[in-house]
Amino acid sequence: MPHLLHIDSSPRNDRSHTRRLTADFVRTWRESHPNGTVTYRDIGRNPLPHVTEEWIAAAFAQPDERSQAMLDALQLSDVLVDEILEADSIVAGIPFYNFGMPSGFKAYIIKLCV
Repeated sequence: MPHLLHIDSSPRNDRSHTRRLTADFVRTWRESHPNGTVTYRDIGRNPLPHVTEEWIAAAFAQPDERSQAMLDALQLSDVLVDEILEADSIVAGIPFYNFGMPSGFKAYIIKLCV
């Protein structure tokens, strides 16, 4: 069964062009894949925590040397990576402000890089 990961990163609500575009895409995708699954992650309205010293220590420690606190720090990263791996397709709404993406999307990408 096809699986789509839908990511919105705009902090704007009803006036967001990227949210409208991704919603239109998902609607069309669902019509083409009636038995498909969609996982939705809204990092614009529910921002991820930014990188902390604890997360960095955990990310750069050897897996067999990670303490329980380090594993806890990486738990969200593990969930995000699993979402990516389970998806057959990804649609990401990423607005650009002054030629850059929102910091929330940057935090999302960093959390994937463990």
